Amino acid sequence: MHIWGDSWPHWDQLYESENNINKEFEKRTGLALLSKEKYGTIRYEHIVDPKTKYSFADTKDNWMILKVIVFEEIEQYPEIKDELLSDLAAHEELVGTEIHKQYWR
Repeated sequence: MHIWGDSWPHWDQLYESENNINKEFEKRTGLALLSKEKYGTIRYEHIVDPKTKYSFADTKDNWMILKVIVFEEIEQYPEIKDELLSDLAAHEELVGTEIHKQYWR
């Protein structure tokens, strides 16, 4: 966990990765991913219709696409793996037991 202004050197990469993930998700699905940075991690909040921002499309298939995109982004920025995975790891059925246990004890 990080706080704004601490000496963690990867803030720019984190914001760039969040932007990349959001753009790639919309490109592949036509849906918008609502996310935010909180305590130096990316929180993936909802998948919605990009026009209304209210019609939720939080389906298992859409979350699986997000998982693939996040892991592709981790290949680009392995130094922020923990920050990209910590929120996604809450979904054990999505990421598997090993990753879930690593981040959610």
